[in-house]
Amino acid sequence: MQRRLTHDAGYTAIQQIPGIGPVLEAVFVAEIGDVHRFAGPSQLASWAGLTPRHYESDTTVHRGRITKQGSRLVRWAAIESVKILPDTSRIGAIREQVAQRRGNRNIGAVAAARRQLELVFSHCATTTSAPCTALRRRREHMVHGRRGSCRS
Repeated sequence: MQRRLTHDAGYTAIQQIPGIGPVLEAVFVAEIGDVHRFAGPSQLASWAGLTPRHYESDTTVHRGRITKQGSRLVRWAAIESVKILPDTSRIGAIREQVAQRRGNRNIGAVAAARRQLELVFSHCATTTSAPCTALRRRREHMVHGRRGSCRS
C-alpha cells in the first residue's frame, strides 16, 4: 500500500504530522479522499464524528457527547494518533490539559484528535489541488468498474 501511495500528494503531506505513521496516513488518505469537498477543518471533524452534540433552545445551550456519526476509521485513526504523542508536543499538551481539566483521559484524546484533524486538513488542502487523488480513482474503479476520471 505504501508503494502505491508514495506519489499521492495527500499521503506525502500527512507524513510531516507527528504521531501519524504509514498505516494511519493510508487510512486518512483512503477514507477522506478529496479534502476540498469540505469547507474547512471543522466540517472534516464533524464528518468524522468528533464534534459534540449541540442542543439549543432560546438562550439555553446544551453540549453533549461526541456524535460518532461519520467515518469510524477516521475517528479511530485520529484518536490513536494523538494517544502516542508525548506531553511535550503541542497536540500532546492539549490532550493533557483537557484531560486534567475534565478529569477524563478519553475526553482529552478526543479534543486533541479534533486538532489533529485540523492539521490533516491544512496539510492536505495546501498540497493537493487535484479534484481527486489516485487512490480515490482506484477505489472507484474497484467499486464501480470505472477507469480514468472520478465523479466530482
